Amino acid sequence: MNPPSVHRRALITWLAIYPGITVLSVLLGPTLAPLPVYLRTLVLTAILVPTAVYVLVPALLKANAALTGRRRAVGRSGGWRTVRPVGRTPGTATVDPAAPERNRTPAAGAPARR
Repeated sequence: MNPPSVHRRALITWLAIYPGITVLSVLLGPTLAPLPVYLRTLVLTAILVPTAVYVLVPALLKANAALTGRRRAVGRSGGWRTVRPVGRTPGTATVDPAAPERNRTPAAGAPARR
């Protein structure tokens, strides 16, 4: 199925960032108060951005998929891919769909290697 629309992804990102900034500001506010604004922002974003990218947004995307009945799209987005074992028949080339660079024959329309 298709990934969520750009509007839904923007909402999901906001749902990760806004509560994260609020919680970090409350927890670290007194500690960071003596620092200038640009350093407070640096510290907050250094914590929140990796947390949002690697934890919060993927969890929210998974919840969105469960709520909307979507499956994760496989492709250039880096989604998980299920690879079935490739059976070998004597006299035929083995093609690995997960690693096209290992295939023995060039892809359709690709220039031949010399």
